[in-house]
Amino acid sequence: MTTYVDIGPVRIQQYLARTPRLRDTAGASARLAAVTSGEGLGPLLGDRAEINTEAGDADGVVNLIVHRPGDVDAVIDDVLAKLRDALPGAWFQAVSTEAADYVQAVALMRQARADGRVRDDLPAAWEFPFAAPCRLCRTDPAVTRVRLGDDDVRDACADCLARQSAGTRTEGTRARRELAAMAGKSVPSTFEELAALGRKRQGRNHLATVYADGNAVGDLFARLADLNLPAGGHGLVSKRLSAATRDALESATMQIADDDDAFLCVLPHVVGGDDLLASLPADRVWPFVRTFLGELCRLLAALAADHGLSSAPTVSAGIVIAHDTYPFHMVADAAYDGLKRAKRHVAGQEASIHLHDVTAGGSGEPMRLADLERIAVHLDALAALPQSGRSALGDALRRGGADRAGAVARRLDRGSAIDAFLAQGTPLSLEDALRMTRWWR
Repeated sequence: MTTYVDIGPVRIQQYLARTPRLRDTAGASARLAAVTSGEGLGPLLGDRAEINTEAGDADGVVNLIVHRPGDVDAVIDDVLAKLRDALPGAWFQAVSTEAADYVQAVALMRQARADGRVRDDLPAAWEFPFAAPCRLCRTDPAVTRVRLGDDDVRDACADCLARQSAGTRTEGTRARRELAAMAGKSVPSTFEELAALGRKRQGRNHLATVYADGNAVGDLFARLADLNLPAGGHGLVSKRLSAATRDALESATMQIADDDDAFLCVLPHVVGGDDLLASLPADRVWPFVRTFLGELCRLLAALAADHGLSSAPTVSAGIVIAHDTYPFHMVADAAYDGLKRAKRHVAGQEASIHLHDVTAGGSGEPMRLADLERIAVHLDALAALPQSGRSALGDALRRGGADRAGAVARRLDRGSAIDAFLAQGTPLSLEDALRMTRWWR
């Protein structure tokens, strides 16, 4: 039996998003990637443990094999201390188990987390309740001052100070570097630069944030753990899952990239296992999401089929559209909430999405990806209407319901464009369709 230890941040999207500036988010991503790398941990581990090469690549997660079970606690102590020193404001969690291979370990660790058999390492509580708050994140007490510009000096907490020290590394995580190299573009240094890649008629000042996560991935590992795979076979599954997420991200990025883009058009904040948190221009979000979810579902189905499994994991996503100045921590939280709604809508069994458009003042209903693909042609037709026509439809719908909206559509000679959204049993209401088509492409 082998002793496995996994250590990583909890609620990573909220942690990265606690500061509003992209530079600081990138600084946290870069620092997290550096401190959890094999190069960064090697001297600390010594002969007590080694990096678990069976595990796939996940941003900010430390996967270890401990050589002697009696060293587990000491290894966890040392790694958590190093992580806490580098990222004072993050919440870390460690879990360990003994198993024949890593896929079996994943299933056992999943149960350990459900049972609460984990070790949590939380940020230090405020010792002085009247201390001045950090002027960057407004989460922790200030401990020093940092210079953001010639005339901009602010009180900062220990975590924001750490982000500043890594803030110049705007390329951030490995995923950003790989995407930038593939696209031959530099990484945007501000959310404004990223939003400026949008279409001129949309103002070039809106972003979409996508939070995607796999459905029933834990069940996949549990079923694979029961299979008698050849030596090393289980480890290949973990790596293949991680590679599938990155491949799907690359495919979706290339799907929406334009040769004239001044910067990389997709900015991943977290890429790990089957998780993705990324920002991109709002008017490119639909081809990105459709490609990412469709490609990752295809790759996961192939992975399951190669091992004789009749069902495969799927992927859900929460999407938030907001002005590029909208607080990023609120966007990330809303995307996470949307992801949970999308998952509940299909009971974790199918690919699904949920959209929250801050600029349109509300959320639509979650829907299955299959339904979105089925009605995409009708969304194309609705999006082809001029903005004035869609505005007239929206006004008619709010004032007189479906009948009045239908009359307006017929007057515009576009009755067929809305029929699919007024039919009984439609997966997408006309109100939600009009919200979507503002950014449909």
